[in-house]
Amino acid sequence: MTNPADRTMTSSGFYVSQEAPISTDNPIKTPSVPAPDILRCAYMELVVTDLKRSRDFYVDVLGLTVTEEDENVIYLRSIEEFIHHNLVLRKGPVAAVAAFSYRVRSPEELDKAVAFYEELGCRVERNKDGFTKGIGDSVRVEDPLGFPYEFFYDVDHVERLAWRYDLYTPGAWCDWTTSTRSPRTFPAPPSSCRTWASA
Repeated sequence: MTNPADRTMTSSGFYVSQEAPISTDNPIKTPSVPAPDILRCAYMELVVTDLKRSRDFYVDVLGLTVTEEDENVIYLRSIEEFIHHNLVLRKGPVAAVAAFSYRVRSPEELDKAVAFYEELGCRVERNKDGFTKGIGDSVRVEDPLGFPYEFFYDVDHVERLAWRYDLYTPGAWCDWTTSTRSPRTFPAPPSSCRTWASA
């Protein structure tokens, strides 16, 4: 195993060694400033060509909850989530990922994101009002490989729905590992499932 002191840190923060070398004719220089401190992957914004079909899939099949929606955009979250959304579906002409969005540790981390990605020579855009509803001051970048990222700290919090049992439908208590359908699509529990009431 390579001595840790002999390893080289890449621009993405991973270490490589001669045992697992990474080489290129056009390397990306590691910035001299620190990268932003990321707390969690918070949400993804997708551009979809058919908003209704996308809504049907994410709500009726996967069981996500609608936080807000209009004719051009839908904000969704999981039932356990406490921030405004985990997924944004935005109507557009070509399906794409608009942003992989990360929550950072503090508002100061947004300045670090700007400095880090500007030093890499990336396109950087900051919006004090956020790029989506429910999100405050944000930084969007396009990394050297072309991936769109967003960093934010301020976010609207919403009611956690995990204990809102009135939102659960019949069958939601069964073991869905044996079923291919979402609990929200069953009018009654399937015969293969036992609900808590019949236990």
